[in-house]
Amino acid sequence: MRVLVILPTYNEAGNIISLLDRIAYVRGMVPFDLDVLVIDDNSPDGTARLAMEYSDSNEWVYVRVRSGKLGLASAIYMGLKYAYLNGYDYALTMDADMQHDPIFIPRLVRYALGGYDLVIGSRYIAGGGILGWGIARRITSMVANLYARYMLCMKVRDLTSGYKCYGRRAMARILATGISSRGYAVQPETVYIAKRGGLRIGEAPFVFVNRRVGRSKMGLRVIAEFLLAIPRFLLFG
Repeated sequence: MRVLVILPTYNEAGNIISLLDRIAYVRGMVPFDLDVLVIDDNSPDGTARLAMEYSDSNEWVYVRVRSGKLGLASAIYMGLKYAYLNGYDYALTMDADMQHDPIFIPRLVRYALGGYDLVIGSRYIAGGGILGWGIARRITSMVANLYARYMLCMKVRDLTSGYKCYGRRAMARILATGISSRGYAVQPETVYIAKRGGLRIGEAPFVFVNRRVGRSKMGLRVIAEFLLAIPRFLLFG
């Protein structure tokens, strides 16, 4: 069995090596082939250079550098397309800022093997959690989830999670449908696409740890894009 981890990056020079080392540790524990695809949006801080240097001595790490800041959604689409065309059985998406601990990769894959086409790493089910967030960030996340769940009529508890495991049926469905989002709204959009395709969706608990290095990319512009994107899924999805 072959599994690909997709890492969209932008200005993650302070995290990328530690994250790849952590994935290497997990890679030595799992009974399947585990590769990594770093998709960097031409980070000015040298993230791509560090990833490519790491790749030179680790054949399981692949790096693609794009021309500019093209957005999270297109990076995820590019990664899923790469995984599907190269015959991977599963593709995992995760943040490159150490907030999604690779130690949970085997759990997400195990849930997928249990019959799910898409497994979401969930902070909001039993066994999941969040460490290091203040009250304002917690409220923002909870409200975003409630809004997306209500608008899209879904029972998924963590629609905004970026830690996901896609099986080949989910990859094919998303690639055929296309992604309309540019940024953070891609998280509920991919789940909504899977739901509309009649695919099985599950949630596996994981503990989210707030980033220690670098700056969060969450801001008013990101939140506004998210709020406006959800109705668009209903109108044009």
